[in-house]
Amino acid sequence: MEVAQQPSKEPQLQDWARWTNARFIAQSRLPQAASLIPIIGYAILWSSQFESLISKHHLPAAFVPVQWKLQCLWWGAVAMSLGLGIYIWKCPRVIKRATDPEDYVLQQFQAPNPLLLVEAAKLALEISKNYHPMEAKKLIRGEMAPQDVRMAAEVLSNINEATPAFVRHTPYVHIVLQLQFHHQNHALQFWRRICFVMLAGGAFTFLIPAIDTTVQVARRFLSLAGLNG
Repeated sequence: MEVAQQPSKEPQLQDWARWTNARFIAQSRLPQAASLIPIIGYAILWSSQFESLISKHHLPAAFVPVQWKLQCLWWGAVAMSLGLGIYIWKCPRVIKRATDPEDYVLQQFQAPNPLLLVEAAKLALEISKNYHPMEAKKLIRGEMAPQDVRMAAEVLSNINEATPAFVRHTPYVHIVLQLQFHHQNHALQFWRRICFVMLAGGAFTFLIPAIDTTVQVARRFLSLAGLNG
């Protein structure tokens, strides 16, 4: 597991560019567009021939010219490829293996690990020190009450055996493991933000030609509906 970031003294909320958001895009089919990069490159080099071919068939005028569409496909695919590379390189293994905190907790219950649980409890205790002992608001990652985190951490910090702890202190185990997942989900702020921007921005750019085509089809449909009326 990668070295975790030091707990912040500010209220810990969910970041817009957390690793799970990057994971959603990285594991979709969009990054597979990298395989099209050579083809798109050749299409860009021959873009003038594409434009003349389209003009001969008198297709409806597009909002985005053909050359710009090809550029969107190219740079979108490149950006997603770079984002995917950062995701593979820097994303914590915890996030790669689990889709959400509940999934991560389930995995740990299936194969109890006493060292991991102690580590999670110590992290939870360290984070809870940044909050007033009687704080009841759900401030830690927007989901957990600091006093609940502190109580769970104090109970689990000194356990020696995994299975009895998982059985006897199930609610506390859930809390500290979920907090550990959130902590890993927000690790390496610089890289995860670059990764998310590359993946999300690349996906949007790559889809611009499809959006333009969808608008043209919708205009065509509305036009035909008006003529039929």
